[in-house]
Amino acid sequence: MYTRWMIGLLTMAGLLYLQIIGTASAVPSTNKDSCLRCHGMPTLAYQDQITGGIVSLYVDQATIEQSAHAKLQCLDCHHQDFSRYPHSEVATQQELNCTSCHQDNPRFDRSKFQKIEQEFFHSVHFLEMPQKFSCRTCHDPHTFQRGVKRSDVSVTIKNDNNICLHCHNLNKPLIRGNGSSLADLNTVHSWLPNLDLHWRKIRCVECHTPTSNHISHTILGADLAERDCVTCHAKNSLLLTGLYRHLVANDDQQNTAANDNNLNQIYVVGLTRNQVLDSLSIFLVILTISGIIIHGTERWLTRRKQRHDSDHG
Repeated sequence: MYTRWMIGLLTMAGLLYLQIIGTASAVPSTNKDSCLRCHGMPTLAYQDQITGGIVSLYVDQATIEQSAHAKLQCLDCHHQDFSRYPHSEVATQQELNCTSCHQDNPRFDRSKFQKIEQEFFHSVHFLEMPQKFSCRTCHDPHTFQRGVKRSDVSVTIKNDNNICLHCHNLNKPLIRGNGSSLADLNTVHSWLPNLDLHWRKIRCVECHTPTSNHISHTILGADLAERDCVTCHAKNSLLLTGLYRHLVANDDQQNTAANDNNLNQIYVVGLTRNQVLDSLSIFLVILTISGIIIHGTERWLTRRKQRHDSDHG
């Protein structure tokens, strides 16, 4: 009996050992069956030895399956050094370079990503903290989505602004790497009327990027950000040629009522203008002015005639 128990325990230990060795040495076949076995745990994290902060290593499976990189395997970006666990120190020091993949992919315009890279080098983030910022600082590859439906502007605004708010908290100052702090966003934007409405209806990048026909990756600091209200609240509004252009171009779509509500709340001068009423108003103004001129001329002529008759009476 004792011998039989010993054989059973040794057999179980051997199988467990083989399972551990197999897990450690095998190249993962799918994200779900391998990497997410550990990284799918919400509590997986480590403490940064420099900042002392807790860095999460959790990757939500449902989120990544909805991201732009859903069809990629982990090792497509994280090199083969990550195929073994525990990961080697060489693997953990790997620097991911998004442009190395996107520029060489025939699906993408190579010059576009070269331009993005150059714009990024002029961004306030890179200029002030070049060692802290890369593509993935703002664009988490595990959650990044492209082609957000522009017809639902509120979703676009929320998604884009959440990228900024990940670091810039509305009510708390941002602590820089050197220990200095920036004022909280509500204080910095106290000059802006109807602040809460601006948070809901426009993206940070509308004012914090150079005015152009595309979203620039040159993020401007507070001293260079747009402060001229006319840029957005005018007939040729930056908003109408950018964020809200799809709503203006598709007035006959099913959610016209929602679009009108969005557009009315951005207070673009002349946006709700009715050409017929405009023409009628101009006609009435001209008619009124003409009536005043004619009436004034008649009275002047009448008084002149009366004076002339009085002098020769």
